[in-house]
Amino acid sequence: YAQKVCSRCHNILRSDAPSPNTRATPFKKVANTPGMTVTALAVWSRTTHPTMPNLVIEPTDMDNLIAYILSLRDRK
Repeated sequence: YAQKVCSRCHNILRSDAPSPNTRATPFKKVANTPGMTVTALAVWSRTTHPTMPNLVIEPTDMDNLIAYILSLRDRK
């Protein structure tokens, strides 16, 4: 899902490269946001963003997308 839908605007990789759309936060940065949890990501992804299209993401895709984003966290 990230590759198919999100990569048009977001950097979906573990790299520190900017997103194709400079107003779209790279997923790695989202993953490393303090306090970012599964619940926080679920709320964040369902909240309207001024620069993001209003997407309806199927529950299974949402679960997979959240797991993928969290997998990009820096290892300490």
